[in-house]
Amino acid sequence: MKNNRFVGALAAVTVIVALCAGLVFKVSLAKPVEADATGDKLIGVFVTEDYVDTFDIDAYLNDNADALLSGDVIVSPGDSQKYSGRIYAVRTEEPCVSEDGTEHISSDYNFEGIDGLRCFMVTENAAEEDEYGNVNNIAGRVVRILASDMECASSSNIRSDEGNPHSEVTESELNCTIYAFPNPGKEVIGIYCNPVYQDAFGNVYMVSGQGISCSNDGYSVGLTISTSIDNSYTETDTTGKTVTEKVSVNVKLSVISEPASYTFTQYDASGAAIDSQNYNPASIPATLKVAGGCEYIVVTENLKNGETKRSLVDKEAPSYTYYVPSGRSYAERKTCEAIWP
Repeated sequence: MKNNRFVGALAAVTVIVALCAGLVFKVSLAKPVEADATGDKLIGVFVTEDYVDTFDIDAYLNDNADALLSGDVIVSPGDSQKYSGRIYAVRTEEPCVSEDGTEHISSDYNFEGIDGLRCFMVTENAAEEDEYGNVNNIAGRVVRILASDMECASSSNIRSDEGNPHSEVTESELNCTIYAFPNPGKEVIGIYCNPVYQDAFGNVYMVSGQGISCSNDGYSVGLTISTSIDNSYTETDTTGKTVTEKVSVNVKLSVISEPASYTFTQYDASGAAIDSQNYNPASIPATLKVAGGCEYIVVTENLKNGETKRSLVDKEAPSYTYYVPSGRSYAERKTCEAIWP
């Protein structure tokens, strides 16, 4: 009898592990993820191709031993949040030089040893007020640092809570877009969206997230799928004023046709072409030297499905962003910087 109970418990553990890995894709498309209000602030997302397993199986077994023995091994999303561990980002500092030649220190955050794409906004206390072009400098001594490897946009709205003059509500959104190419070697194109938080001590960490996916076939080009992670955080200052921050991180996975070639054509002020260079996706240089007299550049992207896209590069917007295959479900983001004489 004892051996039978042990075998049953072992089988139950196996089912739990499978559920922890398989749960992700099953629930992600049904509704947005409601993050657990732990007091730590949701600041963004870390996207991976593979599931990042931070589920504390030992803690779950200790708390649910009776359920395991009875055969009840359903792992709900709430259970998954409760027993999810943390992976902390490593903060590094690098010296930077502003356009006016002023030197300062820039912070960066990375989840070392884990392959993925970042998109999160870290709040730091600045050692001194940055007067040299840091547009994210807020309240004089606080800076917000964007760590991103993907296309992203943020917005924020501050309003007074109706009916309560001593309450303020901040609603923030971080919108992230990831691009993917159809891959003949895969049946499914999918990513996992792991929420990233910052605690009261400034530490940045991520927890296991849920996934979104689509079939990898000839009909997937042009398809966009999405998911959201929502969090609400409330604190009261010394004056009794209550501040509520509502954060929504929206992630989109867009399947696009793979590029075949690029043409960079330089034009003078009269609109006459003065130079043209053709590149395949792997040969585009990190910097492009602009010819004398050039006013703007038109980049023509020729796609494998026969379509053509055009983008404008000029002195006001000198960077061109493009995507190349990475061997993963998502494409790799690259940038070419035009250097004017």
